[in-house]
Amino acid sequence: MNRTTVVVAIGLVFATTLPAVPTQVQAQTSRTFVSGSGADSGSCGRAAPCRSFAYATTQTNAGGEITVLDSAGYGPVTITQSLTITNPGGVEAGITAASGVTAITISAQPSDTVFLKGLTLEGGGIANNGINLISAGRLLVTSCVVSGFGAGTGILLGPNGNATNVSFTIFDTIVTGSGQDGIEIVGLPFEQSSISGTITRVEASGNGGSGVDMSGGNTFATVNVVATDVNSSFNSAGFTINFAGTLYLHRNVATGNGTGVNGINVYGSVKTFQDYLFAGNTNANISGVSLSPASNGLY
Repeated sequence: MNRTTVVVAIGLVFATTLPAVPTQVQAQTSRTFVSGSGADSGSCGRAAPCRSFAYATTQTNAGGEITVLDSAGYGPVTITQSLTITNPGGVEAGITAASGVTAITISAQPSDTVFLKGLTLEGGGIANNGINLISAGRLLVTSCVVSGFGAGTGILLGPNGNATNVSFTIFDTIVTGSGQDGIEIVGLPFEQSSISGTITRVEASGNGGSGVDMSGGNTFATVNVVATDVNSSFNSAGFTINFAGTLYLHRNVATGNGTGVNGINVYGSVKTFQDYLFAGNTNANISGVSLSPASNGLY
């Protein structure tokens, strides 16, 4: 055996004994895709999309976007970073949650922004919450349907101590069939913190609790909300107010509820442009709170 043969033989021995090395290290990208015909493998590119939101989040950079390509159910997901999940339109981007499960859990950093667009969340009357914000800096929800979360709340904004000041926007969205509240905004669990936002063009009807519940609870955290063009009807209460802060009501409807506007321990103020319709509620149209005119309103 000559020297060349010996070297080749030794190389073959090492090649067969060393562990396999991946041919390619997968890197996250700023835009990923999901499809009903996709597979949860690879990097979720346009040509080879993934199957679930949960897997796609592992392949998406912080601040990136997951885009839905076609109609399908994409499974519950936990979001831990700045992220957009978007349905460009023309298809149904669904999440069906099982008993005791939350469809979308947001547990991100105080500086993170989460944007959810065009999603259909279904709880089948037994799931827990549709959207549960535990921590984040900002949440935007637009053009979504949240239905049938019979064991919980449709959209629960209940940040924990990891968040100090949270802002939100809920726009052009339907929340119905929740066992508890349609939309619940909970004051942060310590003083000198705030949660503030807008609810616009929202249908919050047929929920077991309030259509919209703004609860500071026993804390002194500030809750500031502007509600415009909100139809909160056929709930236990249309609007429940239990907080320190300010609520602005503009062109809202509450009818067919037990109580239209229900005030409990109102440490702040409720202001209106006197263009609301709170009528036809079983117990009272307005209880426990006075509606003061907004200082710069036309009425």
